[in-house]
Amino acid sequence: MDGDFMDEEVLLRRYALVGGPDDMIPRLRRVAQAVRDDRVVAEEARREAFALFEKNPPENIEKWTTVPSTALGDDIGAFNMMVALACVPQVAETHRRFDLPPEHLALTFSWFRPMIGLYRRRHGGVPGITHTRTFWFRKHADGLLFRFGCMEFLKGPVPNYLPADFRAQLSPEDEVPTFHFPGGPGGLDEDAIKRSFAEAVAFWKRAFGHYPKAFACDSWLFNEHWPELIPDTRIARSIDLYDRLPSLAYNPDEPSGLFFVYCRERCDPRDYPVTNSLERAYVTLYTRGIQPCDGCAWVKVDDDGTVRFRS
Repeated sequence: MDGDFMDEEVLLRRYALVGGPDDMIPRLRRVAQAVRDDRVVAEEARREAFALFEKNPPENIEKWTTVPSTALGDDIGAFNMMVALACVPQVAETHRRFDLPPEHLALTFSWFRPMIGLYRRRHGGVPGITHTRTFWFRKHADGLLFRFGCMEFLKGPVPNYLPADFRAQLSPEDEVPTFHFPGGPGGLDEDAIKRSFAEAVAFWKRAFGHYPKAFACDSWLFNEHWPELIPDTRIARSIDLYDRLPSLAYNPDEPSGLFFVYCRERCDPRDYPVTNSLERAYVTLYTRGIQPCDGCAWVKVDDDGTVRFRS
């Protein structure tokens, strides 16, 4: 995986890890040609890759103005894909350090497949990714985020939304990783979720010498209104695996879940056609004047590594 991330052949080898659609390939080839021909495009690619994957601390480029659309046209999403794949060597090295099998690299980068599909839906069928979520992969490179099965698990501070009596019992060495749903194969299937947790618990013990005390999550998937608005869906039923906690406060800078439904950080769902029950649920929330907030959930882990699901 060595080589300049903007080199065409290197780029295509790395894109193979994603397992994305073939119609992205000619766009990646055009982007590779653009960085060879246009110094401004090449400099922007290097600037973004450095900010995301080499600078300490990393810089989230969400609010950056990227390459002017006149330079790449509707290949801008492929340009974003090229920049995102600049981190492949760092992630591969981290996996070697933690003795993860080689196939783990493709599993990790499969995260981008549903992102490409989401981008395509909101950009007239054109494949690509938005640049606003690429910062997530710095956590993989830094050995903080790990994909197991259909889920990701993140090392970090103990979430402050956990019950105060539980947090008071923790020692400084105790960990409560957060869990995340990257989309793609497995999705919200209960058995797949439980297998992912089992892999994560075993990995934590091997890699860090202890089991987590619990796992926690704040997510748009746990919106407290979903059981009412989309009751017969895996999204609404998925919360039954976990113990519920109070929802977080509304975040006007990033209303809960809009990106993962509309590929936009901020928008009004009433401005878009309704094509599925989830989009209809968002329209209902906004029509009722309800601000979408992340719901919170958690599961405890026994001293022997058993994850205590509710069901």
